[in-house]
Amino acid sequence: MKRNPILTVFWIIVMSLPASATIINIPDDYPTIQEGIDASTDGDTVLVQPGTYEENINFNGHNIVLGSLFLTTGDTAYISSTIIDGNQSGSVLSFHSGEDNAAIVCGFEITNGNSHKGGAVNCLNESSPTISRNYIIINRADIGAGICLDGSNAIIIDNIISGNFTNYLSTGGGIHCANSSILITKNLISDNTAGTGGGIYCFNCADSRITDNNIYHNRSYGNGGGIYCDQSDILIIGNIIERNNASTPGYQASGGGIYCRSSSALISGNDIRRNGAYGLYSGGGGGILLGSSNPSIINNIVTENIVGGSYGSSGGGIACYNSNPTANNNVIFNNRALGEQANGGGFYVNHSNPIIVNSILYENEADSNGSEIFVEDNSTLMITYSNIQGGWEGEGNIDADPLFRDPENGDFHLMSTACGDPYDSPCIDVGHPDIIDSLLDCSWGLGTILSDMGAYGGGDSATVGIVDHQPEVPDRFGLMQNYPNPFNAMTVIRYSLPAESDVTIEIYDILGRRIQTLFSGNRPAGSHSVIWDARDLPSGIYLYRIDAGQYSKTIRCLLLK
Repeated sequence: MKRNPILTVFWIIVMSLPASATIINIPDDYPTIQEGIDASTDGDTVLVQPGTYEENINFNGHNIVLGSLFLTTGDTAYISSTIIDGNQSGSVLSFHSGEDNAAIVCGFEITNGNSHKGGAVNCLNESSPTISRNYIIINRADIGAGICLDGSNAIIIDNIISGNFTNYLSTGGGIHCANSSILITKNLISDNTAGTGGGIYCFNCADSRITDNNIYHNRSYGNGGGIYCDQSDILIIGNIIERNNASTPGYQASGGGIYCRSSSALISGNDIRRNGAYGLYSGGGGGILLGSSNPSIINNIVTENIVGGSYGSSGGGIACYNSNPTANNNVIFNNRALGEQANGGGFYVNHSNPIIVNSILYENEADSNGSEIFVEDNSTLMITYSNIQGGWEGEGNIDADPLFRDPENGDFHLMSTACGDPYDSPCIDVGHPDIIDSLLDCSWGLGTILSDMGAYGGGDSATVGIVDHQPEVPDRFGLMQNYPNPFNAMTVIRYSLPAESDVTIEIYDILGRRIQTLFSGNRPAGSHSVIWDARDLPSGIYLYRIDAGQYSKTIRCLLLK
């Protein structure tokens, strides 16, 4: 066996590895990927030449990098030409021995797996790999046809996860997550099928993030065509959730785009459009279904979603059952509730007490009652400073054409003569008096006195990248390793404050030159995070630093494109 020093691997990966790390070449050093992994030690790279490898691989606790030549060249052609084929005889890749985020799989087509859990990738027993820049296609499993995460803190970043399927009663066509804390970001998750959670299924997932994905054309036979969340603490931010369906020939299917049950969620900055929920007798929530949940729903576009059934379909855009959400600065436009006793084309409320502020509900339709909004007698709904077609009682509410720039082509920015449009929208500068648009330009808020109504207005919600979502107060200052690391374009930096502090978080290059200030201001005691979007920066090593009162700390991270 020949173990070569690191000479040819991509230079930024070299800089991130221990000095003793080596490359194992497949098939030159070993004929199979599994033999190469078994011969590796932590920090090594197993580099695989193009070809088809019919294997069912287990990392066996090795924290190594497994990559195709995409890793060293950046040429995406190596992804589709370096195939790991599970031969329908189990999971293609298994992580069962406590591997951490340093176990990285990058640059493969992973296909033809067939197992009980995780057709392509199966992560158990607190195993938490990084799965990046792979094509995970046409796999089958009872649970998690593409990826199954159970008790895992895995990072799933920048993959194509497509054409995977479970049986009629099972969960997670694309990704199944249970008892986990996960980051799913910048993936294309499309054309997957499951009994529940066609694109993504989450159960009992704490401190988890689903951000900046394209979740497209997935199907469930029950609930949650795009995303299904149950008993989870989760952030759903900046995704395109489009053309997903929850449909069944049986009694009920709900949540075409998102199904959120008994969960604490922040649903923010998403484009939720053209999803559907269809049941023989009833369905709920073409765009979003909330059941026994109290999420914050902020700065979303919810449009062209449909709920349909022969009897009792409700909430073409959003349906609330036993839930008390706060909904700020959303556009809910042109959604439909179809069928006999179809109620609430835009928004449906049952045993719930939502609060809606600074939002626009317009051109929604229902075959029976409440084209824009329908509230059952067991509920209350407070709406203020919003534009509701047909009018709605409440302080600051208006009824006027919102004058979107180009809604037929998906542009829901408000018209403004200052931006070259022919008219000024009546929704500019008429929002809640306690909220001021913190960004003022033609791509976001335009209100100079008050915030605007709609998805591109609002106060702190317009400060892109700042997320606070943990109520516990830490007992000390802290700055954590970014997550993921290495990362491609976006990463999360977490920090903790035992007391209210003035905080500055800055980015430096390897020469110590400051290149960006991520945040500067006062933050309350608690656990906080900031998302660093580095898509405009070159690959390399960077440093991030926090200054909070007398506390300061600097940590190194790796941007790998």
